[in-house]
Amino acid sequence: LNVARTYGIVGTALTLLFVLALTASCNSVPKPSYMPERTLPKYLEITTSVSGLKDETVLVTTHVYDMDTGKENTEWKRTGNGTGEIAIREPEEGQVYTITAEAGSYIVHPESYKVRITDDDTAVITNNDTGEKASQLDFQFTLNNASSAPTPKTTKVIPEEGDKGTMVSGSFPAFTIDDCIEHSDAIVIGKVTEILPAQWGKNPMGEIIYQDVIVQTERYLYGEPESEFIAINVWGGKVGDTYMVMDSDPLFTVGEKTLLFLHRPPKEFM
Repeated sequence: LNVARTYGIVGTALTLLFVLALTASCNSVPKPSYMPERTLPKYLEITTSVSGLKDETVLVTTHVYDMDTGKENTEWKRTGNGTGEIAIREPEEGQVYTITAEAGSYIVHPESYKVRITDDDTAVITNNDTGEKASQLDFQFTLNNASSAPTPKTTKVIPEEGDKGTMVSGSFPAFTIDDCIEHSDAIVIGKVTEILPAQWGKNPMGEIIYQDVIVQTERYLYGEPESEFIAINVWGGKVGDTYMVMDSDPLFTVGEKTLLFLHRPPKEFM
């Protein structure tokens, strides 16, 4: 099979679905003659989790990578979720608290978790959505000082049977249709013919699981045709007992006809 180079996807899954519904019947998509110079920072938050159930989230560590360079963004700071300060005032045994992790300006959707204090050293965090027990963290609470937030100690994760999961959240600018067009190296209508087995990426993206989706191109609305088949690089999948879910990348099925706004990622991501 003669497959052209691997592309990445411009925009989020929601953007792609909206654009697909709006423009699939168009004869062409014009490429703007002028592309304004502007910086669109794209960061990838990688939150490692260990869980026995797919819909549970147990937060352990966080790394943030710049999606343009592949380098970790060390200036980004995270608070909450047991990896930083959690502002619980006068914690009492048996009381249920709600914490919201708002990790700087790059987080699109803050996450809320229920925290139940079981004693003066332990807090049980429960995912708000499932209501299931998610993890157990050790804290050193200051019970006599209401103005002091607890200082987390080393996070302890309770091992469970089942797969080890990683939930990945992308933080992207809000792309309009014009933005998608401007940032595309190719705009293609095609049909998904094959989804290759997932595999681990290479440095600097060694913590990423990805899959190549093979698309048979039917029409190039923009860009020079390179091959009848192209490979679309999509993050997420399962390798061994480790799975990764990328909430900002679309899911594909074999036989699906789709409209794709594509760009060539830096070599570091290939």
